[in-house]
Amino acid sequence: MTVDHRAAAAAVAQLLHALGEDPTSARLSGTPARVADTLAEFVSGKNRDAAAVFDTAMQLEQVAAKDEIVALKGLQFTSLCEHHLLPFSGSIDIAYVPGSRVAGFGSFSRLVQTVALRLQMQERITSEIADGVMAGLDARGVLVFIEARHGCVSARGPRETQATAVTTVSRGVLDEPAQRLIALEQLRRSEP
Repeated sequence: MTVDHRAAAAAVAQLLHALGEDPTSARLSGTPARVADTLAEFVSGKNRDAAAVFDTAMQLEQVAAKDEIVALKGLQFTSLCEHHLLPFSGSIDIAYVPGSRVAGFGSFSRLVQTVALRLQMQERITSEIADGVMAGLDARGVLVFIEARHGCVSARGPRETQATAVTTVSRGVLDEPAQRLIALEQLRRSEP
């Protein structure tokens, strides 16, 4: 289902009115359309297959050793929290053990954006990225580490502006405690 921009803008205008504002005033007349466009961007990954970003992956024997752990750090994202419709953003680190295929590093950025651009929860993003790597690359294992700041914690309620949430998910051989520790250490070692 695609976003109905006209209906979304009308809903924003109704919300502004419910908040005691005049959505037709000079200062707010363009706001409903801008908010509708912004929200459409925040959910643009909704119906896209995360694993499909790896469609151009190469066969393993062409590029990497079978037991190599490949790690990428600092993939930035912004998503929209499904609980309060406020943004949250942060950094994602991915370590994986190739199975039959490997992908260009840009594919991982596309995976992150595909999964993040939906109404989301950080826990689900972590799992969906891990599942996308496992399915899209036939990986032997994956570990995903996310640290993010949430608008619902920093801009409202407790107003904890420095608080971050951390989630970690592992699959396959990186779910084994010793291998998981090696992958986490590799991610730690590559910190600047």
